[in-house]
Amino acid sequence: MLFGIFYGPMAAVNTESFPPALRYTGSSLIYQVAGATAGGFSPMIATYLLKTFGTTHAISAYIALVDVLSLIGTAVLKAVAEREMRWVGGETAGAEQPAE
Repeated sequence: MLFGIFYGPMAAVNTESFPPALRYTGSSLIYQVAGATAGGFSPMIATYLLKTFGTTHAISAYIALVDVLSLIGTAVLKAVAEREMRWVGGETAGAEQPAE
């Protein structure tokens, strides 16, 4: 259930971070890079912290730091509704076409 709470809105946030012409590529790039960096290095960092400090409190502090960085990153994101988006052709998304 906790994964659903996280992964449900993640798709919307990722896709809204990019204009329509780049959504598929941008969303995929975010997902893959985040998975490789966070998922790849976290076990090594946790092992290092446990070996260095000899307690799991250091790992908890690392997770808390990553959580705070994630919250800051989420707060900085702007929703698509707050931005004017342009299509590749130059028209504003959602705007009516001028009469010719």
